[in-house]
Amino acid sequence: MANRALTNTIRFGYFNITEIGTPVGTAPVYDYWYSSGEKLVAGFTAQTIQGVRFNSHYLAGAGIGIDLIQHPMLQPFVDLRYELLKGRATPFGYADWGYNFDLSKTIDNGYQKTEYSGGTMWALGTGMRFNFKNTGAFLFDVGYKFSVRNEEVTYVDGNSSMRSEYNLRRMVIRMGLAF
Repeated sequence: MANRALTNTIRFGYFNITEIGTPVGTAPVYDYWYSSGEKLVAGFTAQTIQGVRFNSHYLAGAGIGIDLIQHPMLQPFVDLRYELLKGRATPFGYADWGYNFDLSKTIDNGYQKTEYSGGTMWALGTGMRFNFKNTGAFLFDVGYKFSVRNEEVTYVDGNSSMRSEYNLRRMVIRMGLAF
């Protein structure tokens, strides 16, 4: 009888996770061309993941997220999760890997043209899943997210340009629902 009750709380097959939160990190402060320190910046993040639960502990899926910190960034990614316990509340760990698309528009002021592009993205974290009585769960997680953003500035003469790569390191705090 105990095994039957446990089987009803852990569902195999399709799952959906939708979360919102805030990424927090630092950004350089520029005095004309030169960095003069760093400031703390926070933003908004939202993501949804669709996937499959392989057994009572392992989950794999694909997701898409958006980060709004200085630049809007769209991030398709692969998500792997491990849930430690089979009970009503369980800790879990996750790993994400994908690509970061910078959605900022090209800026052309007549003297210089600035184009933005993305790069790789990965994240690692841990959290708690609180299962509802029938179906679904409330999630709370904290993680580290690394993403790359590129910027290329071409000057009016067309012969000179400067390319910069920014490595964005953020602590991400999220909460959401799973079904």
